[in-house]
Amino acid sequence: MAQRKLTSFYGNFHGKTDILLRHFLLVPPSQNLDLNGVTIGSLLAYSRGYLVNRFFHLWSEYCRHVVTASALGGYRTHSGVLLNNARGITCVSDLLNAIKTNSIVGPGLRWGDPKWTLNKANKIQPVNLQQIKLGVGAVPYEDVRRVRNYIIHSNPHTRAEFDSVAIKYSMLGANSDDVLLHRLPGGGTVMESWVKEFQSAALDAIR
Repeated sequence: MAQRKLTSFYGNFHGKTDILLRHFLLVPPSQNLDLNGVTIGSLLAYSRGYLVNRFFHLWSEYCRHVVTASALGGYRTHSGVLLNNARGITCVSDLLNAIKTNSIVGPGLRWGDPKWTLNKANKIQPVNLQQIKLGVGAVPYEDVRRVRNYIIHSNPHTRAEFDSVAIKYSMLGANSDDVLLHRLPGGGTVMESWVKEFQSAALDAIR
């Protein structure tokens, strides 16, 4: 029987986010050209927005997989430690009862939120809880969430939250493309830095 490893989830997350980043960087600069009443710039911004939204969901999926697999046990960490199941978690139904919530927000959206995820992990108490905390708690989740929400649900509230991120880069009043493509001192874009930070945190969570 093949050994189950948490690194399989990491490999999936890393591979998909690498592909996503390549697509993101291949989108050409926005141009003010009209195509059937829609500017090319708007279309390209939409495609980048889709990729940010996809990134947001890939992280949520990763967190869910790592926490639930760790709780059920039978998986090896990146360092080779075989995890036992968390106390009181002997089957999937035990796990579902432990993480159930009355929140009206879809469970898939909540797993990426470090506070929500670590609250559930604290309740479940997987053997590798401290390592999960080290990784999941280190990501710039709020910045990604605010930019993603503004792109997907544009309104005055999400714009205000987006502006709080733009201010960090001295870009108040900029659009989402400008912020995502902003070059940091190291030469990479904001989006590139996010992907690398989340990939690093994802690995730390399973060491």
